[in-house]
Amino acid sequence: PAPARMAASAVVVLLTCWASRPTPLRRSLISHGRRVACHMAAATEPAGRRMVTSGPLPDLDHCIQPDGPPGFYLPRGMDTTKRKPVLLYIPGIEFSGFTILNQLDRLDQDFEVRIFRLSRHDRTPAADLHKVIIRELAPLRAAGRHVVLMGESFGGALALDVGLRTGSVSRGPNQIVLINPATSIVRTALPSLAAALEALPSGIYETLPRFIPQRARASEADEDPVDDTGEPQPGGVARRLSQLLPTIEQLPRAIPQATLAFRLRQLEQLASDVNRRDWSRCRVPALVLAADADRIIPSKDEGERIVRELPNARLLVLEGKGHAPLLEKGVDIREIIADAQVLRMKPAPTTDYVADWAPPSEEQLRNASRTLNNIRRLTSPRFFSTTAAGVRTVGLGGIPSPVDQDGKPRPLLFVGNHQIFGVTDLPILVEELYLRKGLAVRSLAHPVAFSSREAPPHVPAPGEEKEHHGIRGMGAALKSGNGRSRPFQGRGMTGLPGIDYRTFGAVPVSARNLFRLLQRNEPVLLLPGGVREAFKRKNERYQLFWPPAEETSDFVRIAARFNAIIVPVASVGAEDAFEVLLDSDELQNLPAGIGERVRSAAASVPQGRGNETF
Repeated sequence: PAPARMAASAVVVLLTCWASRPTPLRRSLISHGRRVACHMAAATEPAGRRMVTSGPLPDLDHCIQPDGPPGFYLPRGMDTTKRKPVLLYIPGIEFSGFTILNQLDRLDQDFEVRIFRLSRHDRTPAADLHKVIIRELAPLRAAGRHVVLMGESFGGALALDVGLRTGSVSRGPNQIVLINPATSIVRTALPSLAAALEALPSGIYETLPRFIPQRARASEADEDPVDDTGEPQPGGVARRLSQLLPTIEQLPRAIPQATLAFRLRQLEQLASDVNRRDWSRCRVPALVLAADADRIIPSKDEGERIVRELPNARLLVLEGKGHAPLLEKGVDIREIIADAQVLRMKPAPTTDYVADWAPPSEEQLRNASRTLNNIRRLTSPRFFSTTAAGVRTVGLGGIPSPVDQDGKPRPLLFVGNHQIFGVTDLPILVEELYLRKGLAVRSLAHPVAFSSREAPPHVPAPGEEKEHHGIRGMGAALKSGNGRSRPFQGRGMTGLPGIDYRTFGAVPVSARNLFRLLQRNEPVLLLPGGVREAFKRKNERYQLFWPPAEETSDFVRIAARFNAIIVPVASVGAEDAFEVLLDSDELQNLPAGIGERVRSAAASVPQGRGNETF
């Protein structure tokens, strides 16, 4: 149509005028100008999935907070005369509450809804936003109110952040609902959109939305926002923005260009921080709503990952829905919450890794030995020990007795080194001590060994077998993980398939856990070098990377308090079998986006101690 052709011409003229003084960036924008115009004006048919809304979209202008500090507001017309459960809603990246407005009339029947909002120029770091949410949450819980914390996209990552920080229902929300949480952004190309936005002139940012046809906005983002040289591609930027926000026409008014770039970077940092935490300590029950047609982030895969790692989470797949499901036809969030019995979800029982443990059964020992036998055949491990008289012997006969001269038990603390990759150090040593000396050694293990756990049993909810709203039937979807019970396999940087570290007495590494174990006179294995020592760089063969004395003094004092016998352990041999071709520093600096993906993958791994590198 003629108007479309005029729009395309206008964009090209704008780009050409702006580029009157050539630079590499401007030449790149000129070269992509016609492609941008083509994307905007020639999309007369939908390319991919179309979003069918639940009704006329609300006007975003009514939701925008022009100025003021971050905080919650109560939407107009909500009934506050009854004491109902409070629903604290944290929106997506625009932080306006736009996407939930069409749901408010229904939600008002069961909840007092409060919406978190940021002004359009607000630059509060994501790492500080949890403080605002907790300030709203704490007095409500102190007053005995039932609070459900619900977050969508960016807000989902924030809601999870709050749940992990508060840890328990007594301090945090009663339940959490996560809608397409953006904790997976580190595994997408979206972080590169921030750099592209910062490089685009404001005139282009303000002009792009008005030329994007509505029918093209639900199409799959098939173009990257930057090219191989790092230059922004306006076509890719436009497509990504049109999917990231459902109100693209009002985008410049809702969230200025610099603010959007800032929040994208903050979201990446928040997701990396949340993914590094130990999720196993969070007791707050959660319902994860994941759309399987989300073209922005891998929401379904992320939902499955979250319910594997959170002790008390269930997954509901929103079949055929996209990144903003609350706007889509057939998604009734009030009915979903009611059918899933969210208000009745109870906190997960506390896991006591120290006390709630019994030695492995004979069958468990046989299964573990079958796995380790393959490693033993490849490595032919040999064990030597030194007696109190300084005589080196073959075998473990020189290990001190865990009983002193008066017959009183005395704990043993084995302190050793990681060899490269750390695959064999812990399991083979623990097995040998158990088989040869009868010592059930409790190892202090990295948090990643506890990040995959057996899915809790599924409790059916009323209406489970229904198929409605394009949502996969409750019987198939309201399960932990992907509907299959997946026992913890202890796989990670230091794990082997089939070796369950927890079954063999491992506990998350911490000074408190060491204190409790030595207090119980149990033998303990500590490998202070951790991940850094296991993932050595080039020319670092057999080097130790133990933390400085000020970081390990707690462990030494605890050992002294309980008069523990410290047994040094030296492991050698494995590092002579490998030659490091590319170490982690080099992998993270690889071109073509490979290094970025390596860094993102490393950022998603829980940390054992601060500033841990892989």
